Amino acid sequence: MIFNILINNFRENFNSKGKLIIKFNPEVVYKKSLETKQIGKKYNLTYKFIKNETKLIRKILEGHGFEQVNSSNSAFNLMWTSNSIKLLNFKFLYPFQRVNHFPKSFELTRKDRLCKNIEKIQQEKGFKHFDFIPTTFILPHQFNQFKSLFYLVLFFFSIQIFELFRYI
Repeated sequence: MIFNILINNFRENFNSKGKLIIKFNPEVVYKKSLETKQIGKKYNLTYKFIKNETKLIRKILEGHGFEQVNSSNSAFNLMWTSNSIKLLNFKFLYPFQRVNHFPKSFELTRKDRLCKNIEKIQQEKGFKHFDFIPTTFILPHQFNQFKSLFYLVLFFFSIQIFELFRYI
């Protein structure tokens, strides 16, 4: 897991744009390390949870020296939420603040929405470059199409099996 944090006035361990790159080490969950804990302490990094309690994320962040702040506190570096936040709320974030979701992220993370979006782009741009997804149905809305294809495939395979037994 890699996470960019913008911190002004520091130049060590940063990329060319002045962003601190933190590579989170999952070993902090079961093995304490003073070295990794100093990362968050050195830069006073903070996090907050909104509408969830993720013990694993908490252990990883605290293992890297992040301090938890109250969910109503606006002084944080990372906000971890169970679902996406509204676009309006993004306008109030400072450049150094990060969120684990973005507006309408469910369009990619929900299988039914991902399927619909890929179908839409296949129709707009053609199937040639978007043929990596198998035939997919969203049930119960597309049950009739699913049933038709199921019987077609069943019929096709039964003919193939019948042909195989003819030669035995």
